Amino acid sequence: MQIELTPVEKMKAPEQIAERLLKYILGGGVSPGEKLPPERTLATQLNVTRATLREALKKLEQLKLIVIHQGKGIIVEDFHKASIDLIFSLLVINGQIDLKILENILEARELFGTDVARCAARRADKKDVEQMKILMNELIKATDPGKLQQLDFEFFRQLALASKNMVYILLMNTIKTIHDNHLDLFLPLSTNLDTTLQQEILQAVIDGDEEKAAEKANTFLKAQGKNVGKSLLEQDLLSEASRLLDKAEQKKVRLLLPVDVVITDEISADAAAAVVGVDEVPDDMMIVDIGPRTIDIYREEIDQAKTIIWNGPMGVYEYEQFARGSKEITRAMANASAVSVIGGGDSAVIAHDLMLEDKITHISTGGGATLEFLEGIKLPGIVACGD
Repeated sequence: MQIELTPVEKMKAPEQIAERLLKYILGGGVSPGEKLPPERTLATQLNVTRATLREALKKLEQLKLIVIHQGKGIIVEDFHKASIDLIFSLLVINGQIDLKILENILEARELFGTDVARCAARRADKKDVEQMKILMNELIKATDPGKLQQLDFEFFRQLALASKNMVYILLMNTIKTIHDNHLDLFLPLSTNLDTTLQQEILQAVIDGDEEKAAEKANTFLKAQGKNVGKSLLEQDLLSEASRLLDKAEQKKVRLLLPVDVVITDEISADAAAAVVGVDEVPDDMMIVDIGPRTIDIYREEIDQAKTIIWNGPMGVYEYEQFARGSKEITRAMANASAVSVIGGGDSAVIAHDLMLEDKITHISTGGGATLEFLEGIKLPGIVACGD
């Protein structure tokens, strides 16, 4: 961000100096660890006395933006710290993390992340683009999942700088610093190091395509934003899930994900269960079924369908308190007028237990084979049968 130091009005000099220097520092006029110009030079540039300048500098020192060292000059601090003290005091209480505040942090990143990308596409200059290209090269070469996730956050901080929006810059600095200090609290690390979406965001910024930049940023952030607690998670497929979300949006395909889920702290016959929103899963709980609102949404979609293919239960159906989702989906399929196919032994068992087998068009116990057949893969058994 190109900000110049210009003279200020004498009547409001300390406040104006502090504000101008704040924008100068946050806008990249000087980096953390570097020095501001000497007092004499600053006073001349701003057309104020050195006494007035010192009054303004004290305000910045109180914000932890600078440190004034005798004989060393005015050194800019890591200005991430200036905007995180309050957030940290809310996030960490008696050494424990407030998960609600952490959720707020992720929500904020998702909400303003798309606008940051849009503004970056509109306002990025050559210096911004070059810095993002350098960072992108690091992203592409990253082989450690933890490092990749940190670079992802740095990439969005660079977008914030390119947006030239002071509020976005402060917010992203805050979020990145919290992330760097509490990496273990964020989304489980993926072993898939695909950076396609980040590259597409950068290309949209280079092209000045505001809507595409916002769209890609939205897809990327949404794929990162859900906490699944102790639930089983295929970490190596997170990037693939992100790609599919993006593809569905591009092709205008409605992809219905759960809006509420059943959770528990253990899987057993006498385990207690509770229903929560999909964004409200505690770290010490696991998802074991879809919730009632999701059942209603899926049932309505099934009622309108002409062809239905189902592969795999909705949850841990072996236990009654976690079986409702799977049973209700089976009943909905049985009542539908559509062509219905169940692929997979577990799903077939549910239909058998509910005595609904004769109301399903076709049931296969080979779940994986069913999916491969639909994918177009030649199955040995079918090939052996010939034409």
